[in-house]
Amino acid sequence: MIDNPTFTALSTQSCTASASSQLTYKTFTFTPAGAVATDRLYWKLLADTTALTGGATFDLISLEFKIGGDGGGGTVGATGATGATGPAATFNIGAAFDGGGSALTTGTKVYFTWASACTISAWNATVDTGTITFDIWKIATGTAIPTITNTIVASSSPAISTGTAKHSTTLTSWTTTVSANDIFAFNISAVASATRASLVLQCQ
Repeated sequence: MIDNPTFTALSTQSCTASASSQLTYKTFTFTPAGAVATDRLYWKLLADTTALTGGATFDLISLEFKIGGDGGGGTVGATGATGATGPAATFNIGAAFDGGGSALTTGTKVYFTWASACTISAWNATVDTGTITFDIWKIATGTAIPTITNTIVASSSPAISTGTAKHSTTLTSWTTTVSANDIFAFNISAVASATRASLVLQCQ
């Protein structure tokens, strides 16, 4: 915004009076050379009182203009580089076993179908007390549940022999590929004293 712009008269318009008409007038428009859409129009009115024939008067108005441009916006910068790909989503495929206060027994199983394709990367197990060993069976979607012949852990079964929780990324000879809608069975292959336990696979 210009606080005190310098005004320059760009046009003069005349008014005349006669016996048959108290006042004739002109209207006009103009577009200053170089004006753009962001230009601001500054104006002021200059007034004078002029006598007409017969003693009538009218106000003679002149209008002075000054055109001032805004600075205008700068050029939009280039699009930045694409960031690195984020980490893959991790799914938790798991089952919980609860003896209802009684000791869990060998051969207890939980069956379920897993909907997403992924690759097993680790396992996590918990137990309230004692020791436990799990077997994991998996079969492609179809009309039958998996059996021991469908084991995916080879000789590296998830197990807790000390403590009450364990995390492991050791998957020696495991079948780690999971396809959409594979059917799982988590089986307790050995247990002592535990009344509650869980096994969760991390899958990406």
